[in-house]
Formats: sequence, structure tokens, C-alpha cells
Amino acid sequence: MSMIPDLTAFVRLACMTKPFIHQCMTDIRHPPIHPPEVVVSLLAGALSQDPPTILACWVAFHQVIWTHGAVLPTDQEIEVFNRHGLVRGIGYHNLYPPTSVCQRPECVNYRDGDEVATLTDSIRYQHIVDNVIPDITPTIHHSM
Repeated sequence: MSMIPDLTAFVRLACMTKPFIHQCMTDIRHPPIHPPEVVVSLLAGALSQDPPTILACWVAFHQVIWTHGAVLPTDQEIEVFNRHGLVRGIGYHNLYPPTSVCQRPECVNYRDGDEVATLTDSIRYQHIVDNVIPDITPTIHHSM
């Protein structure tokens, strides 16, 4: 990787995978030491790097990625993310549950915060989002 442009691209694309990674975790207060293999494959393809390089970058920058705010990606970033992600079940426009805990206090899965999941069995539905722009966007809707 050439340093600044590719590291910036790595951090931005890695931040775009956080909603997917959150769905794979029970406790999101701390980043995983290694991301899911499917995320490594997506980033390797999108950045034209090998998986060991992606893993080394994740280990070096996982705290930056985890504490980074939401990224407003460019159209090009969304296109490359979806090109390498949709075949792996990850898309930029995927819909994820807004919470991973029960919202009713009387429920056994209730928690005051959303950092530790009590609802962990995700169901995936593939569908298409029809935009006002001339193309359609394939997505995956995750439900708890």
C-alpha cells in the first residue's frame, strides 16, 4: 500500500463495514481484534491488496476505525464497496436493525443501552431498493 491515499481509503471503506460487523458481535464497545473473514475479503478486493495486508492494517488502525464517525462515501466508494461486498452479502445500502436489544423493560432481553446485544439471531432478506435515480440498488435487510 502506498501510504496516505490507500490508508485513507482503507479507513473509509473499513468504516463502511461497521454496520455489518456490529451484526456479527455481541459486545460492540470494543472493536474486534480481527474483522470477519468476509470483511477482509471485501476490503482486499476493493483495495487490490492481499488479506494479510488488510489484516495488518486492521490491527494497526482498528481503534481509529471503531471510534471514527460515520463516513459519507463518494459515489465511487459506494460502487467499489458494493462491487466487492454484494457478492459476499454486504452492501452499502443494506438495512440493519436499529437496535440489538429488546425495547420493552418487561422483556428478558431488555437492556438500557445497545452496546451489548441480547437479540443475536439475525434473519436476512434480499431485496431491491428502487431509487429515483435511473438504477436500482440490491440490498439485504437484516431483522432480529
